[in-house]
Amino acid sequence: MKALLIFLCFISPAITLSAQDGDFKSGSYVDHRGDSVKGYISWKGQGDSILKFKRDLQTLQYATVPCDSTKSIHLEGDSYTFWYGKRSMTMLDPFEFRILNIDSFATANIPLKLLFAGKRFSLYNYRDITDHFFIGYDGKIEELIIRFRYLTAQEHAGNFLLIHQPEYTIFPVYRDQILAIMKNQVSNKQRSILQTTEYTSHNLIRLFKALDK
Repeated sequence: MKALLIFLCFISPAITLSAQDGDFKSGSYVDHRGDSVKGYISWKGQGDSILKFKRDLQTLQYATVPCDSTKSIHLEGDSYTFWYGKRSMTMLDPFEFRILNIDSFATANIPLKLLFAGKRFSLYNYRDITDHFFIGYDGKIEELIIRFRYLTAQEHAGNFLLIHQPEYTIFPVYRDQILAIMKNQVSNKQRSILQTTEYTSHNLIRLFKALDK
């Protein structure tokens, strides 16, 4: 037994012991070489930088795999694609409705959850404090842009009859962005849906289903 324990300590730093088999779910991941590895995965989601992997549930050993060395994760019906790029950090404070990180950006490798996969377009989501949405098309992925700006004093004065008027205005840049991607080749019905689509998963999934026809 002593010899076995010594052997386990020197196998690899990525091999650990686990007693929490309930955390592992059937799934797979695609490594940096493009190979699909099937087994059982324990992963906390978009905020977790590593996944734990087992070939089967009978063994106590699991391997830790850095997420930034994987291309995608598929777990119990959910699919995540790892995307490296520049994304907006601007957002509204969810409690005080102030604009935070105005015109700020971050470049990172992040897992995007697949919300809709169509023949022409795919819709992805990444959530930190707020939701960020991404469009996949022609083999590439880019963030759907939304911008915020504080109202000017003149704009405030023009809305003096409104009670609890917001301090900011929202620019749904993603609507024109999608039109540009489609080279303005949309039907009247598609254009109507696009121009009323809010920046939420429900609305965007509905839109992508309409655009993918």
